[in-house]
Amino acid sequence: MRKMKHVTCALALLGVGAVYGVADKFVAAGWEFAGKDVNHVLARADAYDQTALDGCVLYLEAKGKDGLRLTSRNIIHQRAWQYDELAPLVPKYRELLAHKAFRHSFLNSYRAPTNRVAWTDDAMWAKVANNMRVEARFAKACGFRGLQMDPEDYHHQNQYVRCDKDTLPYAELAALARRRGRQVFEGVFAEFPDVTILSYWLLTMGNTYSACRDEKSLQAFLARSGVDLWVPFVEGIFDALPPTATLIDGCENAYNWRAESMQYLKAAIHTREVLGGLLSPENRDKYKLQLQMSFGTYLDGYSVITNGTWYMPPLEGSRVRRLAANLAQSTEAAGEFIWFWGEKRSWIGKDSWEAQLPGLNDLIYGLKNPHELGRRLRERMVRGELKALNDNVACLGTDPARVPKPYSSWQEIPKYKLRRGTFGCDLTMGHGDSSSLVAQNVERGCFTYSAHGHKPGAVFGLSFASKGEHVSVRIGWMREHRWDWSIQPLIVPITGAPDAQGWTVTDFSFAIPERADGFGIMFNVNQDPNEKCWYDDIAVIPAS
Repeated sequence: MRKMKHVTCALALLGVGAVYGVADKFVAAGWEFAGKDVNHVLARADAYDQTALDGCVLYLEAKGKDGLRLTSRNIIHQRAWQYDELAPLVPKYRELLAHKAFRHSFLNSYRAPTNRVAWTDDAMWAKVANNMRVEARFAKACGFRGLQMDPEDYHHQNQYVRCDKDTLPYAELAALARRRGRQVFEGVFAEFPDVTILSYWLLTMGNTYSACRDEKSLQAFLARSGVDLWVPFVEGIFDALPPTATLIDGCENAYNWRAESMQYLKAAIHTREVLGGLLSPENRDKYKLQLQMSFGTYLDGYSVITNGTWYMPPLEGSRVRRLAANLAQSTEAAGEFIWFWGEKRSWIGKDSWEAQLPGLNDLIYGLKNPHELGRRLRERMVRGELKALNDNVACLGTDPARVPKPYSSWQEIPKYKLRRGTFGCDLTMGHGDSSSLVAQNVERGCFTYSAHGHKPGAVFGLSFASKGEHVSVRIGWMREHRWDWSIQPLIVPITGAPDAQGWTVTDFSFAIPERADGFGIMFNVNQDPNEKCWYDDIAVIPAS
C-alpha cells in the first residue's frame, strides 16, 4: 500500500498541459549500457520488457580480425573498420531489437574526440567517415531506429572552437568544418537513408545559441565571434541530409529545468522558430521540416543526488512529483522521443530506477499511452490491489425505467425540438451478466457519473464496456460542485474491436487539471430513431 501512494505521487502532474503529450517513445541511456556487448543486454532483455521503455541507447562492441576491440565509444580514433567484421553480430542485434523495450533503439556513434582532430587532416576525417558509414550500414541491417551522437567536449579538446593550431583564416576554416560535417554524414545517409539521429546536443549546444533571442542576434554573434565551428559542422550535416532522414536535438540542457518556469515549452518554440537562423538559407527548410525536439531527463538528479547543480528539489514535498511535472511538460513540448540519462542505478534489478522513484513506469505509460495505464490500473483492480471509486461497477438495477445509482442521465431540453428518448436499465442483457445501462431513441443525451473533492493532479483509470453505433465518452471538469467549461474537456477514444456480442471494452486514464476539484464522465448517445445503446462495467479507479 505504501508503494501505491507513491504511484499517485508520480502520476499526479499528468494534468499539467495535456494529459498525454506529443512524445510517445521513451528511451533509456546511461552507464548501464556503456561497454556492454549484445549478449550481455540480450540476456536481460526480458527484464527490460517489464519496464515502460520503448528503446535504449546501445553500444557497438565487436572483435576485429586483428583482435582489436571495436567499440563505438571510440569510433573516431580507431583504425578503419570493415563491415564484415561487424556482420556476424547482426542476428543477435536483430533478436534483441525484437523485444518490446528495444524496438526504437539507437546505436551509439559519433562523439567529440579524445584528442583534437586537425580540420586539415584529410586521412583522419576519411577514416572517421568510413567508420560512420560502416556503422550506419550495420545499424540499418540490425533494425535500429537510428544512431545516437554526443558532441559534448568531455576531454576539453575544443574541437569546435578555432584554436592557435588552426592556421587558416576563420572563413576558410568554417567552410572546411562544414565540408567535414558533410563528409562524415553523407555516407551515413547513403547506407541508412531513413535514419533518425538523436544528438544529445545540436543547436541547443551548451546554451550558447539559446542566449540569443532572435535570428539577427544569432547571426551577429557568429559573425563577430570568429571562433565557432560547431554551427558550420552542423551545417554540413544538413547539407547531406536527405528528405527521408530525421535529426533530433536532444537538448541536454534540460537536466535541471523546472516545469513551472515553462522552460520546456519555451525551448521548443525557440529551438524550432529561432535557432534555424544559424543555418544558411538553403538549409532552413530542412531544419523546419526534418528537425525534432527532445529533452534529456537526468534520473540521478531526482533521486541519488542530494545537493549541487543537478539536485532536483521536491515539489509539494516530493521529488517524484517534481519528475512527474517536468516529464508532463517535456512530453508535451517534444516531438516523438524523450530520453533518460542514468548513472548510479539501472532500469532493472533490485535497486532499479523504479525502486528509487516509485511509480516511474506507470508515469511513463500514462504520458505516452493513457489506454495502457488504464488497462494496468484495471488489472490491479481485478487482482484486488485497487478499488473502484464508484459503486455498482456492474451497473445492476431493479427497475428497467430507472437509471441505477450512482449514475444519472441527461438529455437536451425540448425547446430545441429534439427527439426525447428514454434512459434506464436493461435487465435482460449486459457485458458478461444480465444488467446494463440502456438508452433508446435519444437524439442528444448521456449517462453521467461525477465525483468531487479531489486535488488537481489526482490520477484515475477509467474502464467501461459499450455497445451501439453512436456512443462516445467525454470527461468534463468541476469546481465547487459545478461544471467549469472554461477548463478544456477531454475526449475518451473508444478503442478495440467489438466481441461476438457487440461489446467493446475501453481502458483509459486521466488526471484532474489545475483549477478543478472534481470531474464528470459523460457516456454520450446520439441516436437514430428507435436506436438502442448500452454501457456496462463502468469502473473509475484511483491510482492509489
